[in-house]
Amino acid sequence: MPTVMSNNTKTVRFNDPSIKSNNTIISAFPVNYSDACVQLKAILLQKSEGNSIAYFNLIDSISTNKLNLIQLTVLVKSMSLFVSSLDHSLLGLVQSILSVNWLNQDQKFINSYLHLLQNLVSAQSSYITPVTKMIIQHIRTAQKTYPDIPANVLFELIHTALFKILSLIPTGPSCILPILTQSVPHKSEPLEVHQFYVKSLLHLADYTPVLRNQILAIIMDLIVQMDIDIQIEDMEDLTEPDAIFAMDDLNDEEDHFTKYQNHDESDSDSDDSLIITSDYKKMVLKLDLIMSLVLEYISNVQKQTLATEDSTKLSEIFYGLLETFLKLMLPTHKLRCAQFIIFYYCSLMPQRYPLDFMGLLVTRLMDVSNSSVNRIASAAYLGSFIARAKYVEIEATRKCLGLLNQLCQSYVDKYESELKGQLDVERFGVFYAAVQAVLYIFCFRWKQIMVDEDDRPLLGAFPHELTGFQRILLSRFSPLRVCSEAIVQEFAKVTHNLNVMYCYPLIQSAATRTTSDPNQKQTKVQELSIVTRLETFFPFDPLTLPKSKLYTEVLFQEWEDDEDDDESATGEEDSDLDASLQGIGSMSLEDHSLMAISYPR
Repeated sequence: MPTVMSNNTKTVRFNDPSIKSNNTIISAFPVNYSDACVQLKAILLQKSEGNSIAYFNLIDSISTNKLNLIQLTVLVKSMSLFVSSLDHSLLGLVQSILSVNWLNQDQKFINSYLHLLQNLVSAQSSYITPVTKMIIQHIRTAQKTYPDIPANVLFELIHTALFKILSLIPTGPSCILPILTQSVPHKSEPLEVHQFYVKSLLHLADYTPVLRNQILAIIMDLIVQMDIDIQIEDMEDLTEPDAIFAMDDLNDEEDHFTKYQNHDESDSDSDDSLIITSDYKKMVLKLDLIMSLVLEYISNVQKQTLATEDSTKLSEIFYGLLETFLKLMLPTHKLRCAQFIIFYYCSLMPQRYPLDFMGLLVTRLMDVSNSSVNRIASAAYLGSFIARAKYVEIEATRKCLGLLNQLCQSYVDKYESELKGQLDVERFGVFYAAVQAVLYIFCFRWKQIMVDEDDRPLLGAFPHELTGFQRILLSRFSPLRVCSEAIVQEFAKVTHNLNVMYCYPLIQSAATRTTSDPNQKQTKVQELSIVTRLETFFPFDPLTLPKSKLYTEVLFQEWEDDEDDDESATGEEDSDLDASLQGIGSMSLEDHSLMAISYPR
């Protein structure tokens, strides 16, 4: 770095004919503020008159770090006086200033630099995007660029700068959204990069509330992408539906995370498998970290709500997350983790949010304009949510069962006569998904459901919400031959013990499923995709991410087998059933409250 010149050193002008090299120019650049102002004015004047030599020499000096800190500081301060002249014709000079490493300078320089940025965006709106982009890119790169500066110091400096800029321009928030999206770290980048970026987004969401839901949507998209990668990596060698289903059997002794954590201690037949496992572990850790940050943020919003007794912010975030759920999660098959953010959020206002979430799912399920895939997914989410969420009240459970029962009966009324002894699983996938949801809910919550108005046990009949459900099970649709075998077996055991229904003769192997489609080969492939979805997609199976599950485990209903019912007179129950069941694990959204929905007739 050149030696700092004294204030009385004679300054050579950039337009001086004696200037022969960059070194002369650099050493001549003023260290005195008033001289720097005169020098910069002369350079800009020459540029406007067509003489750009001094202008480009100055750009080169900035870009190649040839100015010492004092020179750079007075240059930045003097530029603040000329921001009205820094139009697009001087873009190169502005870009060179934006490329300066400013985060590792002293506080005097940082203050002058931020002052220049504020003046620049106030005077020249065309620089709003370049300035905000520069600051946001630092969120992603700062830790790598400035490894010696503590992360919390970088965090504070970056957000101070961004807050100052956004507070000056009404259009600021809208222009940064695409930049935030483009700057999201790739999922393969280190955990520390993701942590810094997600923390920054959540902090940004607090001081730009107009973008809060969009910012959370960016984070949720990242979570969903990681969630997808994890399930693909985990199941790439599993081709049979039963094998995939078995992967859901995650117990307390060796959960999904611990299994891969312990993998290093075992022998490996291939270095490639170790690499894949290592990458998988990293992805799991990143997903867990990001989800835990979001859950912590939501928890803090809840604390603010309790302190202020104002739930406006809490509800705005919730309905924004429901929008994100519809766009990102519902159409994505077999997510394991992302949906637990909704699961946790619903618990924060149990008298309202669960009803809105279930009402949304019921509405999507009943909407015939939706794709079959989305309707089937809606049924799966609905059944799994009611079965697993401890905070869902029995009144809401009964309401959903009644609506599902009516939907299934409408299928029987309308289409049973068209069936000629064959099962068309592809065509009636929504029906089978709805029946499976009823069976799944019943298996988990029958003790609450099978009571009368005086809380006395019901024996010999289904509750009134399921009036006529026997007809559905006995229909030509034969749903007990299509739905998940583990669920069907448990349902058969419970209903038999309660003297409600004897289901075992209705249960057959999935291998006997057929189709009415004359194109047998094509239909078998399509049918398998539907049947696999019914058998393996239980969205709220246990969450095993170590950090994230701390927020949900107290809210989560584990599978509890009734040991008193272990012995069955039929002797037809599968001895592995209990282990299997452990692993089974235009209208505004506010208008979708469950209790306001009635089945359309």
